[in-house]
Formats: sequence, C-alpha cells, structure tokens
Amino acid sequence: VIFGDAPRKRHIPGVGSSIVPPLLSHAAIDDVVLIPERETVAACRELLVTHGLFAGGSSGTAFAAVKRYAAKMGSKCPPTVLFLCADRGTPYLDTVFDPTWANRLLTPDS
Repeated sequence: VIFGDAPRKRHIPGVGSSIVPPLLSHAAIDDVVLIPERETVAACRELLVTHGLFAGGSSGTAFAAVKRYAAKMGSKCPPTVLFLCADRGTPYLDTVFDPTWANRLLTPDS
C-alpha cells in the first residue's frame, strides 16, 4: 500500500505493511522494488545456505531487492552493496523456513 501495491493478505510476517507512516517522505526515495513472497522465501534460504545468515522475512526481502539492484546495474554496480538484516530466522521456523508452509501457502502468483 505504501508504494502502490494493492491491499491484500500477506504471508511474510512484518513485510508489506498497509499503514503509511506519517514520517514517510516519498520524495526521499529513489526507487521501489516489490518482491514477491516466493522470492523472499528463496532469498531467506539462500542467505542461510550460501552465506550462513539465519535471517527473517524482511531481511530476505531486502536481500532479494539488493540482488535485483545488482543485476539491473550490471557492470555499473558498485563493488560493495550494503543491506541490513533487521531480524533473525528463529521466529520464522514455522513459516519462512518450513517447506510445508511455503508450499501450501505461497502460490506462484504471490
């Protein structure tokens, strides 16, 4: 809702708030990347398996956005791109890190 996504049920806890914070200044934002929930789950798993970071849904979403940014920038991408992992994976063991949950609740369109 904040950046134009339609209001809907969201499966990734803490991502995609329907509340527009009063301090938000759209003018201060250069770009917005909407990450599908399935991509968030895959990014969380990649952070764990490839990079040893046990991070939660918002971190997976940020990582997926950084990967898209790097792909979009190609050779113009800075050599170092920083993003924050603002949550740990433990609270998401029964959601993001549960294959049964992911297969049951996340459709290809999400």
